[in-house]
Amino acid sequence: LNHDYQQNNTAANKFIGTNDNLFQASNWSKGHIPNINEDVEIINVSTTNKSYLINTGATFNCQSMLIKGNITFNNQGTINVERSNGVALLIDSGVFFSNKTTINIKKACGDAMKILGTFEQKGFTNIIRN
Repeated sequence: LNHDYQQNNTAANKFIGTNDNLFQASNWSKGHIPNINEDVEIINVSTTNKSYLINTGATFNCQSMLIKGNITFNNQGTINVERSNGVALLIDSGVFFSNKTTINIKKACGDAMKILGTFEQKGFTNIIRN
């Protein structure tokens, strides 16, 4: 996926929920939790920080991921990004990972990760490219 446009990927499964549950199907534009064959966008257009949680032992899968704008991931789980056609993980503006997070980037055809804005991490954030 080429995220050079920043946001207007009509094929992406976009987070549209009002709560922090990434594993609730109704929180996604396509009506289901993203899978390993889908591009994902999690964008916060508000100036207020939003927090999302991936519980210990849980795994969130996608083909590529765009994360943008005042977002905190309070994770102890795993994010798998696999088989992207462009940038696998694009972080743009004010993204913070806290606690233990493992991000596996596998089989990326382009850049594994691109950071365009602020990216902070606290605790252990493992970023693994296979």
